Amino acid sequence: MAYWPGSKQQGLIRPRNDSAGANSQNGGMQPKSCLTDTFIDCDLTSLKSIQVAAKRFLSASDRLDILVCNAGIMAVDPGTTKEGIEIQFGTNHLGHASLIKLLLPLMLQTAQSPDSDVRIINLSSIAYQQAP
Repeated sequence: MAYWPGSKQQGLIRPRNDSAGANSQNGGMQPKSCLTDTFIDCDLTSLKSIQVAAKRFLSASDRLDILVCNAGIMAVDPGTTKEGIEIQFGTNHLGHASLIKLLLPLMLQTAQSPDSDVRIINLSSIAYQQAP
């Protein structure tokens, strides 16, 4: 999440788990005084959890300027998501795609505001450097 002096931009904080969320609120991140952090639980291995998190965010906010999709898993034991999809594909691709789809209408609305600078940022690891 990024902070700009004098800005009240909002973002969705999606840590890996509850303790990571607590750490980001209590010392891990030091927001400017004009901002507040809100931990919204979202399990990227569950489309239902993603829907609940998006609905919670949408009910609490009238704009979304920046969405950073950063969570991902790699080299985990074989498994499936709650919906039975291969775990790595379901988490890293379908989870983020679902979250973006649910929040995109609000981002498009925010983009209509004067002086808005709406962005979706998808991050990956440096593992791409290992490709032939």
